[in-house]
Amino acid sequence: MKARFYKKRILIGAIVLSMSLGGFSSVSYADSADDVYAEVNQKHSSEIQKLIDNGADEEATKSFIREVHDTLKSKNVTQSNFDEELGNTLIDIYFESVNNGSHSEVFSAASKGWPDVKAGDLITAFGKGTDAVLDVLPSVFKDIGNSVENKILASGQTSTGGGGGAGGGGGGGGPIATKTNTTQAVNEAIQTIKASERFLIELENTVKVDIPAGVVQDGAEVIAKILDENDVPAVESVNLQRIGQVIEVKTNKENKFAQDISLQFQMDQWDQSKGKPAVFYFNELRNKWMYIGGEIDNSNKSILVKVNHFTKFAVFQVKDHADFKDVPTNHWAYNQVDRLVGLGIVNGRGNGEFDTKTSVTRAEFAKMVSLALDLPKGTEAELQTFSDAARIPSWAKEQVSAAVKAGLLEGKKQADGSVQFSANTPITRTEMAVMVSRVIEKKAGNLTQFKDVQKIPAWAKEGVAAVIADGIMTGTPDQNFEPNKSTSRGEAAVVIGRILHQLGL
Repeated sequence: MKARFYKKRILIGAIVLSMSLGGFSSVSYADSADDVYAEVNQKHSSEIQKLIDNGADEEATKSFIREVHDTLKSKNVTQSNFDEELGNTLIDIYFESVNNGSHSEVFSAASKGWPDVKAGDLITAFGKGTDAVLDVLPSVFKDIGNSVENKILASGQTSTGGGGGAGGGGGGGGPIATKTNTTQAVNEAIQTIKASERFLIELENTVKVDIPAGVVQDGAEVIAKILDENDVPAVESVNLQRIGQVIEVKTNKENKFAQDISLQFQMDQWDQSKGKPAVFYFNELRNKWMYIGGEIDNSNKSILVKVNHFTKFAVFQVKDHADFKDVPTNHWAYNQVDRLVGLGIVNGRGNGEFDTKTSVTRAEFAKMVSLALDLPKGTEAELQTFSDAARIPSWAKEQVSAAVKAGLLEGKKQADGSVQFSANTPITRTEMAVMVSRVIEKKAGNLTQFKDVQKIPAWAKEGVAAVIADGIMTGTPDQNFEPNKSTSRGEAAVVIGRILHQLGL
């Protein structure tokens, strides 16, 4: 296995695998978890034993290896894309573990068994999926990946059928690859969707719309077109200069989706001296262009974003967009910090830094949420219920008042019966969870996965469970929620970024 993961988790098209089996071992592979485990254990017994010694028993380890194997097997991997898909798979399994406790024994054992691997580095690596992830990833995961790669590719389990491989004999084998349909046009394309198939819609030299199978409703018509300049919404900011044309993507049914769709824009007119390029979408309700961001590919002058809704999109060069030396592109909070800066929700702290590790106060978080949700500015009248209203900073009063009026924030009852807002006190993870839960659609979540569940106050458990269920917040690598821990600026940015994404904003 090549020692790298790809940074870009772009959607990979199904590739028909036709290969000779002559160069591989003649080992016979079965599909049972026991046989998968035995193959890995035979080659890397010391690594597997280290997992077991640190709390992941044999059954837990088998279950983990089986999920890695089965997930990759279903993806129709090839030798050329295996590293990328292994990285994606480990990331997905990790976040499933954080959210519902599955395979928590394996990840916990990995953190304990490899003392050179710091938990913070590990969660950062899983959160970003960067090229450098193998520098901090426990070697056991690399070894599992090697064995699973050999097993899947040597057995031809990802073959899409339609005849054997060269020299492999007759009859196809393995699952059928998801069919990919490509529609190309100059100015407008209309495509009827089959939910079981993937669709690529390309408008010449402008955009590629990548719709994975199962995202858009079956039978829906997707329309992608370049807008006439007369139909392009106005741009208010003088700091924005459009690159290329405006496109509109919509369906005749639902235009918000449970999964992401990729948009890749060409930026042939990009002039690097005139600002950072970013994808924007037009918010019809707010009647303005809103910053999304995107992954820039300098080599072919393109930019990629993932969105969960359709509307009008365009690429703009942003003059004087702030980038921070303490939040490089591989930082775990980069995407959300970059977007919130672009939306005018947060700023840096001077010296070219965002200061991700500093705690966020209750007033600061209230302002961030109010701006993100575009709540109507409040007045000081809503603040008079707080005995410490005078201590709420003037720069935050309108947004704090807005959040209180919207029912997102409450004060803290004191022993003398008064209620204080405590504007300058750092907001805890519990307080942030409850506030956020009042924004999202509440779902029942599982808190038993957290070792410190008893430390979560009774009044907050429903809210904490809701944000965990929605993936807005997660626990720590060692399966704690840390309800009383202060929230950092980086963590707050990530949470608000996830809220915006879930709401389709």
